[in-house]
Amino acid sequence: MSIRSLLAAAVLGLGLAGEARAAAVCATTTPQGCGACSGVRFSGGPAEANSTIQGGVNTLLADGPLTSNSCVVVMDSASFNEEVTVEGFTMNGFRLTIMKSPGAGGSVSMSPSAGSAAFVIKNASVTILGFDISKPGGPAIPYGIVASSAYVNIASVTVIAGAANISVAGIRLSSWSSVSHTTAAVSNAHVILLDGEFNTVDLSSASANNPGKYALFLSGSSSNTVARSDFSTPAGRALGIDNGSNFNVVSQSTMTAGFAGLPLYVAGSSSNTLTGCLMRSAAGDGGSLGGSYNRVFRSTFTTNENSSYRALVMGGSDNTADQVYAENTSGYGARIGGVRNTLSRSTVTSRGALFSALDIQGSSNTATGVLAYNDFGNGALFSNGAYNAFVQSTATSKASNYPALYFGPASSWNKADRSYLQNSASTAVFFGDGTSFNTLSQSTAICTGSLGTAVVMSGVSSNTISGSWILGHGGQGLRIEGGQWNTVSQST
Repeated sequence: MSIRSLLAAAVLGLGLAGEARAAAVCATTTPQGCGACSGVRFSGGPAEANSTIQGGVNTLLADGPLTSNSCVVVMDSASFNEEVTVEGFTMNGFRLTIMKSPGAGGSVSMSPSAGSAAFVIKNASVTILGFDISKPGGPAIPYGIVASSAYVNIASVTVIAGAANISVAGIRLSSWSSVSHTTAAVSNAHVILLDGEFNTVDLSSASANNPGKYALFLSGSSSNTVARSDFSTPAGRALGIDNGSNFNVVSQSTMTAGFAGLPLYVAGSSSNTLTGCLMRSAAGDGGSLGGSYNRVFRSTFTTNENSSYRALVMGGSDNTADQVYAENTSGYGARIGGVRNTLSRSTVTSRGALFSALDIQGSSNTATGVLAYNDFGNGALFSNGAYNAFVQSTATSKASNYPALYFGPASSWNKADRSYLQNSASTAVFFGDGTSFNTLSQSTAICTGSLGTAVVMSGVSSNTISGSWILGHGGQGLRIEGGQWNTVSQST
């Protein structure tokens, strides 16, 4: 035993006997992969090494720089009312693991009454494994677990905190760290907060319960990977990617929100990817995709809201949603706004009267290979925008007063090209009052109703129909009333 170890043991009140007990405790139960072990036994007994987890950490610290992967092992189920700080270690490329013994029955819980967190990690290469962290009452603490260093792994941990008991985040990580097989529910703070880079969240769940907080929040955090996880909130936001969070990937995960909550929020960030995800809201937007150059693939957005909310909202610029399904059982299906955004190879549905399955706004946005259908409202709507396109797509409606495709009064320089447009009850395509410089080209517009008109231009100017087939079963094919300088060419 080194002189440094003797001095540190004396300060800690352990002495030679304490270290001998640590060796005795770990001799028969040292987990695989632990070259050095410090035992903790809350209930005491002849083999007791340390009665606190911090004591177990300090025992290893007293031995000097690590010479192998080392472990602090809690041997029995117990509740520890302490804050554990890990700092001052010279790691030498090894890892320190603080863990519940694989052979211990029951749970090991941490309920700090004060301080910063149950675990404050200021060393790199630390693993926290198998703890239940709770803050049921008393003064609030900022975190459940907070790590300011890299290469920190959180595994098989639970973090539970009621209202106002954790104030910043249940788990906060820096860089090159991971959360796995972990469950966290925090009422008044972010649940998992990432503000570094190259972190991983996998096979975990997080639940928030505050309108201004996130179950998972990436804030100025880039190049992270999130997979096979579940994030939920009854009123807040499930997943947030904001403040310059770039090049993150989220896959095979579920984001759920309750009334007026938001499953997905992306803003002020670039080049993020979501694939194979489910976003569902009970009554609010299903997902908001802003920022720039963000992509969503093979994912589903759903909501059940009959006011101004959409299953999918696209804003910002140069974002892409491909092979997605967006459904609102009561209101708008999806809205494309912003600039140069693309919705492709996707299905957008609405079952709400007065609403559109697809609402295209902004400028230079494109819907291509899209099926937009609504039995009770518009299939697709151009509103409040210019230079937008509905290309190689299908829009259908079964409502007598709602066209399958509607060029709204404030739209101009938009086009529907190589598309199929059908209303089984009334007008297939309607150019609304005041629209101008819009184009319907190489498309099919059909009204299968007995009295409807397939295409109507009403009080509009400088619009063009070319190379299209227009058919009104039992009614008119084309009606132009009022307006001026409209053109129909090479059409049937």
